[in-house]
Amino acid sequence: QFGAAVAIQIINEKDQSRIFAIISDPAFNNNTGIVYAFEYSEKDQKWSAPQVIASDASEGDNFGASISAYGNALAIGAPNTGNPKVGKVYLFIYDSGNWIDQHAIFPVQASDLSFGSSISMHEDVMAVGSENFAYIYKVTSSSVSPIGAAVPCQSALVVANSDLVVASQMSANSPLITY
Repeated sequence: QFGAAVAIQIINEKDQSRIFAIISDPAFNNNTGIVYAFEYSEKDQKWSAPQVIASDASEGDNFGASISAYGNALAIGAPNTGNPKVGKVYLFIYDSGNWIDQHAIFPVQASDLSFGSSISMHEDVMAVGSENFAYIYKVTSSSVSPIGAAVPCQSALVVANSDLVVASQMSANSPLITY
């Protein structure tokens, strides 16, 4: 499943811009999952060998099933983490040539499953979909906090911008619009 989720990310550092192609393979190594960051060299006009973005994912977690990038932040979903499969979102910050896991804790509903099945970030807003809810968070370099209550939504696919979050219910014909 190489390419199951992809993102392009441009990070502005001091006197240069770094361009990354983020590509996941959630089926890698018995569905443990892996995410690669390829950096484009404007000088050489080619893509670098990939940097592996590491996690503590285990077999079956599907790390990389969803990804979203904004600024120097990268969110990666592993919706099959845990038993039952409650799911997890990893938040990485790019700093001085490395992707650093922030070990962020995202508050979720106790009865929910497949958290991180979809993710969308814009500025300091992150929307996360799961089997039963759509969640909206404010994300800073030091914390993650919910913006309002989780919104009931079956198999939520989410997209966010600075003013709005749209969650598409897989079993309904009309989107849920909130924020």
